[in-house]
Amino acid sequence: MKRVVLRAILAAALPLSASAQDAGKVDRQSFMALSDSVAYELGKAWQMGHNCKRDFGNVSPPKAAGLFINYMKEAEVQKTMKNYEDGMHSKESAVCEQEELKAYLPALQTRLANYIKLATQHRRPYTER
Repeated sequence: MKRVVLRAILAAALPLSASAQDAGKVDRQSFMALSDSVAYELGKAWQMGHNCKRDFGNVSPPKAAGLFINYMKEAEVQKTMKNYEDGMHSKESAVCEQEELKAYLPALQTRLANYIKLATQHRRPYTER
């Protein structure tokens, strides 16, 4: 089940431009904007799971921050995680929407996989994390 959740998260978070896909590279500013979008989608997914009393611990705030720290400085992670919080708040008072959640997760999974592929070029050395 957790694998399905992670796949869904990966799918929904990447609005890729044709030029980014073609070149396989994205400049830092575009990468940061993409990261903000991914963070929002992860927060939204976590809250949707929480609303349905499902454990989406693999997209919890600490796990999301752990993903971003691989590619960003601490201050950038904190800024990006504000988007995660916005995503959570967007579904905070919602009731469990099981069908929406089922549709959302596969798309999020694909987007997250694409994000990770693009993020590789921005990976920080282990000693800087």
